[in-house]
Amino acid sequence: GLKMGRIRLISTMAIAAAINSISHITAFYMAQTRTTSLQTTGLYHKAFSLKAGSSFSSLRMFGGDGESELEGTDRVLACLPYVLPLIDGADFGKYIFMRFPILGIAEKLTLGGLIGIFDKVPFAGIIVFVALSFGSRNPDIPRPIRFSMQQAILIDIVLIIPSVLGGVAEKLPRMIVEPSTNFVFYCYAIAVGYSILSNLNGRVPNQIPFISSTADDQIGPF
Repeated sequence: GLKMGRIRLISTMAIAAAINSISHITAFYMAQTRTTSLQTTGLYHKAFSLKAGSSFSSLRMFGGDGESELEGTDRVLACLPYVLPLIDGADFGKYIFMRFPILGIAEKLTLGGLIGIFDKVPFAGIIVFVALSFGSRNPDIPRPIRFSMQQAILIDIVLIIPSVLGGVAEKLPRMIVEPSTNFVFYCYAIAVGYSILSNLNGRVPNQIPFISSTADDQIGPF
């Protein structure tokens, strides 16, 4: 239920700060190492000298048309990280599922099994969070997939705020709690739905206000 989801989220976020700090240090070290390598081979100067040319925009992940696209299996792989916020945010649809049972049935058919696994396997959410956090800094993984990893993490982190507030607001009248909970669900569903649909269409989902730009900064320029 909503309480179990809140406990799962809070447990995940309890170590999120430490994980992100370690990931930032690792990413910084990798970026420094890569920059040194580029400078040594002379590619660093060549890459930045293209700023004056018209082809520079094609080198940017989200500025050019070519690199902002996903091909083949990358489209599906880029969708997988959003399973984490899908599972952690499903509880916010509680009232919507009550009013529209067909949606509740669809949720159980699509996410019920995964939610059950997350509830039964100790620290499942934390394990997935850690894997996504470090995976998003792995330069061997295509950048569009790493972007979705980081964006999924950020969406999951944002969910902790209404989750904590929900615990405080449990004693408030339902006429206040229900629309507030529904609003969180709508926002989260739109963000995740947009991300998945964009990936399946071969486009990097980099248009979510604040979250997308933060995810882009987190994974670095490579």
